[in-house]
Amino acid sequence: MKLLKLCTAALMAIFIIAMSGCGQEAGSGTEATPSPTFSTDTQDNQQTSSYLRPRGDLKNAIKQGETYNYLVWSVGDTSNPFEHETEVNRVGWTERKATLESNYGITINYVQPTTNWWQDACASAYAGNPSVDFMHCGGPLTVLPMYAYNGTEASVVLPLSDYAEYADFSDNNWWNQEIQESNTTFNSKLYFAVPQSTGIGQVSFNQIVLFNKELLERNGYPAETLYEWNESGEWTWDRFREVAIACTDTDNAIYGIAPAYQNALIWSLAASNGAAFITQVENDGTSYFEFTGNSNEMLEAWDFLIQLGRDGVLYRDQGFTADSETFLTGKTAMMTTYVNRTSQLVTSGNYPEYGILMPPKAPGAEDYVSDVNWFDPYCVFKGTANPEGTVQLLGDYCCPLYSLEDERNEAAFEAELLSLTSDEGSQWTLRNIASKSSPQSYFMFSNLTFPDGSNFINKITEQWITFVDGQQTPAAYFDSITDSVNSLLREAQGLK
Repeated sequence: MKLLKLCTAALMAIFIIAMSGCGQEAGSGTEATPSPTFSTDTQDNQQTSSYLRPRGDLKNAIKQGETYNYLVWSVGDTSNPFEHETEVNRVGWTERKATLESNYGITINYVQPTTNWWQDACASAYAGNPSVDFMHCGGPLTVLPMYAYNGTEASVVLPLSDYAEYADFSDNNWWNQEIQESNTTFNSKLYFAVPQSTGIGQVSFNQIVLFNKELLERNGYPAETLYEWNESGEWTWDRFREVAIACTDTDNAIYGIAPAYQNALIWSLAASNGAAFITQVENDGTSYFEFTGNSNEMLEAWDFLIQLGRDGVLYRDQGFTADSETFLTGKTAMMTTYVNRTSQLVTSGNYPEYGILMPPKAPGAEDYVSDVNWFDPYCVFKGTANPEGTVQLLGDYCCPLYSLEDERNEAAFEAELLSLTSDEGSQWTLRNIASKSSPQSYFMFSNLTFPDGSNFINKITEQWITFVDGQQTPAAYFDSITDSVNSLLREAQGLK
């Protein structure tokens, strides 16, 4: 439970947060050694820990006496960096840090975040004197600004994949390969590592449908019926609309669906129909992101949302906190949202009995699809004293406490699952939704600002009311902004 609270708090905090290379490349700088420069006795007495990832045949480049400066945006007290972890995880991270420091004879120094934490870290690296060696980058919204800092590709961050002798980021049990391949690899090189989350954290950023059991049952749709559809693959757009219409009571200000903050509804509809606002493409050997929000699949998703709006089932009064507030007050029967938002309902202490379903299946789709638009990236800066050792330490220190295959992962998942729901239908969804994940890229561009002052997410997801009211069509609107969106995207990626 505490893990999910932390995930939710981090997500909300990050949403609010509104380089020619000067460093050394792979193979340069400090010469790697086959093992730490300790005496034989010291090496023989190195500590072991169940919270260390086995290194296998990887070489060592870390040298005794080194200090590695590490920045985590959410750490307020650098002398107590694990204070917000669960008790179990606090033990694990404390042990891992102490063991690595002892075995290598190094210091892992947590850096106090400044107000402009990532900007300041990038500026110091760009100037050739990095204040930070490696860093938790906060979320997807910093990846492109850091990768293309000062308008130049890879100006301040190292390509982690160039250091494969010292660190392995290719094992899906430790590092999320789907997200790394689709979002943090540029021109075939990995620049930001994305660790797997463990326990219920594996699905905390997946999109789901929450439903108010009492409202649905009152209108002829008991939870058992919804779960039967869900598990048999019959929970479709049409069923979603059918239930929403039945549960809408405008006389009492009750609506079938809450689109949720920043119109999470279209995120789920688009993903379920095989559409994406942003797609990474390759052209002449160069990979880059471009706008695909006017594809036929995307327009079909918008048409369905417009139909829901004209049915009168969409709750319109949305805001940042409305996700939980709207559902808590019983004003909406269903809501598309992140799995981790369920912890807000539980911790409120007074919430409607809820169920959890897959995002509804699009017409013709073979299976459910769950949008995943958030992740935790990590990077290493150029100009560090020992780049090989820093990448190695990132791989050893920032990976999860144990792999997805570890029995502790399953035990944590089950315990945290029970803290959210004892409902077997909801548990079925949460146990199976990871296999339906569809990583998306649009939040990497969420800080982009258009000349009219609107941000990227507002521009591409929050125009739904004008579509429903017939002021403009999605096809005409997205065609009209495609060139300006792609221009901003190219600039954000450092493309000339």
